[in-house]
Amino acid sequence: MKSKHLNEKVIVDKALEIIERTEELGMFNMRKLARELGCAHTNIYNYFDSFDQLLWTVAANAMKIMSDRIFVDETLKGFMKRYLDFAFEHSGLYRLIWFYKIESHMPDQLKAAFLYPSIKSVEIYKKEMGLSTGEEFEAIQVALAYAHGEIAMALNKRMAISDLETWKKRVLKNALTILRRIEDL
Repeated sequence: MKSKHLNEKVIVDKALEIIERTEELGMFNMRKLARELGCAHTNIYNYFDSFDQLLWTVAANAMKIMSDRIFVDETLKGFMKRYLDFAFEHSGLYRLIWFYKIESHMPDQLKAAFLYPSIKSVEIYKKEMGLSTGEEFEAIQVALAYAHGEIAMALNKRMAISDLETWKKRVLKNALTILRRIEDL
């Protein structure tokens, strides 16, 4: 039986809030979510078949939040800068999107949400570099992989950063350099 105050959106929004607040997915589970929603954890299963299904839905919503924040203008520099900012300002959501292993395969209906940032960044790259066709998807993936690696080391305290803004500027400069050099090849 479904609870009157619960629906999928309420559950997902609360999950996003908890993940954002705790920054660690190991601290997130159905019982904690249910406690904060004021219901039994079994009630959540009326809306989601499994914990994985919930996580995939929450991750897709986190990806949409990230996409809405990083694609404010149509420049590579703006997109990459906001990508770096998002990783640190919303590290819990970033970790959910990129680090946390969800055991089941991504549901087909959520794949578009996860592909959108790559597709949109390729459009910006092609427009800014004056490209028509080619290997721009791979070029963007290389630059994002570089930035993601730097972010992963920083978020996981694998490098000493004395000034975060200076570090972000360096990573941004390097990612843009990668994109321009790939185009020159």
